[in-house]
Amino acid sequence: MSKIDDLINELSQFTPMPDDNNLNSNILTKYELIVREMALLKDPKCILPLINSFGYGQANGLYWSTLHFLEEFDIDQVDPLLIKSLSTGKKGTRMWASYMLGRSRNVNSVDELIKLLKDSNEFVRYNAAMALGMIGDKKAKPYLEFVVNNDLSNEVKVEAQRALDSL
Repeated sequence: MSKIDDLINELSQFTPMPDDNNLNSNILTKYELIVREMALLKDPKCILPLINSFGYGQANGLYWSTLHFLEEFDIDQVDPLLIKSLSTGKKGTRMWASYMLGRSRNVNSVDELIKLLKDSNEFVRYNAAMALGMIGDKKAKPYLEFVVNNDLSNEVKVEAQRALDSL
């Protein structure tokens, strides 16, 4: 087994990462070390395992290093996996994949992001609205308007209005 395979196997033991309220310093330290080692190897085999590793929350800021590392790969390698994970991933993966697709301004993700505006998890909806605003596809307008008028979360409503204002 190669070094990258060993790292992927280690990462899979706590994938997806626990929600922020269930994280501890041991898990955070282990995650950080694995991501750092993967970054040194920069093997495309780690793209999907890293996408799937995202938990629901911020992991004390550790997910930012994972996000930046994933953005070092060719967009054609990462974005199709992010788009697929919008419908197949756990809530943390959906949350972070939405945000990353917004950053890449990937118009191909708009239909899946629109679906996430009805997700049961607040921060998934929030990031989907944010991503739609970053992408700027006017197709999202009626869906964002619906969120502004109907979502139960004030934060999501505010983000949807920001997205609308940017269209």
